[in-house]
Amino acid sequence: MADTKINHVMTDITEGNTSYNVTFHASKGFGFPLKLDSLNMGVASQVHQAHVQILPFENEIMKWLSLSKENVVLFSQDPFKALEEAKINIPAEVVNNLKKVSELLVNNTNLKK
Repeated sequence: MADTKINHVMTDITEGNTSYNVTFHASKGFGFPLKLDSLNMGVASQVHQAHVQILPFENEIMKWLSLSKENVVLFSQDPFKALEEAKINIPAEVVNNLKKVSELLVNNTNLKK
């Protein structure tokens, strides 16, 4: 039986009196995951490399997210801790590269942690 691909996971998260609709979408290809025109090519290239490295694990991540609202909340709040708890066996090198790229994006864009 073929592995079912999950295209998106959606849930509502409430923090205090505020409610958020959170949706995670599966990647649609190998393009840059963000609009990176404002980044220097070195940073953009590292982001692209991290994106390509995590793609083989995307369906397993999406499956794990779809299992519970708690998984979505954890991934929204601390994606690296969530990846560890998901037990998807993503190599440490891939996770460390994602952490590095995350810091690069925070330091080189107006994205917030």
